[in-house]
Amino acid sequence: EGFSYVDKDSPILTDDVLLFRTPGSVYPHHLAVLIGPNQMLHHPRNQLSRVDDLDGKWLRRLVGVLRYTGKVAP
Repeated sequence: EGFSYVDKDSPILTDDVLLFRTPGSVYPHHLAVLIGPNQMLHHPRNQLSRVDDLDGKWLRRLVGVLRYTGKVAP
């Protein structure tokens, strides 16, 4: 709750949630958080969480971006 889809023409910002799917998948099945310019934090299956570049295969698999638009508690 509090997240909205980002328009495809809008830039991706730090703290946005990235939605990915592999070829042949119908629904997104992997998430990451943008933590800096072209740097994302994610948790690949059967691996430790890590930082990867948002390029190449990840950009090809990117199918949506969510941004928190709700209120932040004090």
